[in-house]
Amino acid sequence: MRKLAEELRFDIICIQEPYTYQGSIPGMPIDARTVMYGDRPKTATVIFNRGITATKLDHLSDSHSVVIEIHTHIGRWVLLNQYYQFEDPINLHLRKTRMVFLMYSDVPVVLMADANAKSGPSICTFEKLGWSS
Repeated sequence: MRKLAEELRFDIICIQEPYTYQGSIPGMPIDARTVMYGDRPKTATVIFNRGITATKLDHLSDSHSVVIEIHTHIGRWVLLNQYYQFEDPINLHLRKTRMVFLMYSDVPVVLMADANAKSGPSICTFEKLGWSS
């Protein structure tokens, strides 16, 4: 991932279910800033561009959601990086999404999410669709 990010000159990458070791993501550049929450984060945001000012919004972040306020030469915006855990009720995550969009309705909000974690085979079956198997 690091090689691709460097080749394509990405400023920021969002990772769901990151592999972490002692509070960091192995293989990332030393000067990259990694934003996560908790001991077993489900999301991580890595900022490569040193020209970006980023502030983690702790009051909105948790192990499944990292919310960051970004300031660049072109303005201010908010990045919401989420992981919708399969076992969790989806409304738990949607409430957080809605809250961030409402709180920051005056600035652009970018949502990055692994929402397909909620589309497992137990949710959509042939019987529920009215088809025979």
